[in-house]
Amino acid sequence: SLSPTGSITLWAWVNVASVATTGNILAKESNSAYRWRYNSGSGELWALLNDGADSPPHETFYSGVGVPTGVWHHTALTADFGDSKVRFYLDGALVSTKDMTQTASIQDTGGPLTIGAYSGSGGEAFNGNLDEVAIFNQALSESQIAQLAAAKPMVLNPSFEQDTFTTYPGYISGAGNGPISGWTASQPGHAGINPISGGSSPFADNGTIPDGSQVAFIQRDANTSSLSQTVIGFRPGQSYIVTYRENSRGATSAPDVSVSLGGQTVVDHHNVAAVGGSNPYHYVGSAVFNTSSAANELMFTNHNTTADATVLLDDVGIHRVFLHFSDNFSVQSQSQTINPSANDQPGRRGGFLGGLPYVENGPLPQQTQGDHPSDPGALFIASNLSHPYVSVSPDHSFTNSVGPDGEHYVIEYRVNPANHFTGTGTLNDNWWSSVVFGSTSPTSYVNTSDGVGFLIRRNGRYRIFDRTAEEADGDLAGEFGIATGGYYDVRINYFVPGFDGASPASVAIFVDDILIRSFQTDSGLSGNFITLAGYGNPSNGYVYHHFDDFNIYATTIPEPGTVVLFSLGGVGLVGCGWRRRKRRERS
Repeated sequence: SLSPTGSITLWAWVNVASVATTGNILAKESNSAYRWRYNSGSGELWALLNDGADSPPHETFYSGVGVPTGVWHHTALTADFGDSKVRFYLDGALVSTKDMTQTASIQDTGGPLTIGAYSGSGGEAFNGNLDEVAIFNQALSESQIAQLAAAKPMVLNPSFEQDTFTTYPGYISGAGNGPISGWTASQPGHAGINPISGGSSPFADNGTIPDGSQVAFIQRDANTSSLSQTVIGFRPGQSYIVTYRENSRGATSAPDVSVSLGGQTVVDHHNVAAVGGSNPYHYVGSAVFNTSSAANELMFTNHNTTADATVLLDDVGIHRVFLHFSDNFSVQSQSQTINPSANDQPGRRGGFLGGLPYVENGPLPQQTQGDHPSDPGALFIASNLSHPYVSVSPDHSFTNSVGPDGEHYVIEYRVNPANHFTGTGTLNDNWWSSVVFGSTSPTSYVNTSDGVGFLIRRNGRYRIFDRTAEEADGDLAGEFGIATGGYYDVRINYFVPGFDGASPASVAIFVDDILIRSFQTDSGLSGNFITLAGYGNPSNGYVYHHFDDFNIYATTIPEPGTVVLFSLGGVGLVGCGWRRRKRRERS
């Protein structure tokens, strides 16, 4: 019924263009039963219930939490007469709880239901787009709202434990083995499961199986060979990542592997080395992607057709991710501050924590350049002889409430290491720019006492540090054919079981979409400050390090107490528009 008298849930997907004026999501006209809106200026979610007994005959509830503008968000409101509480939800998370002090039941005086305005005449119109508006005649539970809002894509048989293969060496085509439940192999004679019953495991011959006791394998063929399945449960317009564990058969050529979803490559071609011994499998995370479909084909492909190259797969998952923080450093004119100012271009900052200030460490105020001819709209940070190490960091440790399944993170940024300097002489090829993550301080050095550091030198060489220990030292051009000079696109996926300082984290680092290193930290992470930094020690003048398009994603939204309200300042449509949530292309 549209006129419930007892407990109720109001539900909608919203994309608010602007909060300059108040906008109603749902309303029974003339406050005849219930009303749900965002307030002008702050975007604060607000509700009204008509109890029929007071003057005026209604009670209002202010959530204290605003809905971010410019992107789709799930919102819900429950009025529970069992415990006399009104609860506000944002993206599946409970963000505010208010007591009913006078409302014993909802009294409906018969006004019409209006979606996207206060009344049929259009008062207090919603500014943006609405989708999947619903009313329930009960107060859904916190877990029900989280589950329904997430609409988590379900990978069938993600760890390949549902089948028992008995025929050596474990091919799908082997007598009595049958297919892999949930998966389709393009070449059944070159894919299967190891170990088989009895323990024989000619393909999975090294490493510690990540989840359960079996893994899938894809062996090379005269043609490319793949495993795939159609995954359902996506919400169009939302952001997701694919994660999985990989290894290769020992003492053979490395397989050349890629991953696609819905026909879009989300993990590019890369060679998979055997981990050896009882070492952990490699952790891999995909680029952040959006989908326009509720169902998409997930495909793992082995492209190596010239040798007996076999990839091993396990622990496959698809996770919805939320943008916690973003900064494209676009300002209206050259600025000497990186922190929020009236000089910012509309839409410069985004995410749940988009209003965070930066902590700065360096000889000069950090510069966001909007009009500099050498690099418009980028962040410049400056080193000199007396302050060779400089850094900026959002003033927040991105440690969320990690559930039993841990937490996946994605950091994206573009970097042009030691791009230019103002002194005399030449730029030193050993000067570098870096990111530090998982640390307990916003000013941590690249080989800090905690956290992980990744640097790229001006000449294209790179180094990776796990705390103070060097994890890798290599050459992007020589190892991976990545051209030196100009900007590098960096993506770091990492999985944290918990921020207890003991549980090892899994890390995968990509440059220009090429996987250059996957490893497990020697010890756990205790914090998660994320710092952009640079090093240069010129004898005179300043050396500048350039950064751009900085994004931080995670698989949960921040705790309600840490939400910082921020408006992206989009203009969008004026008035209420009905439109399916659209795919947002990565730039």
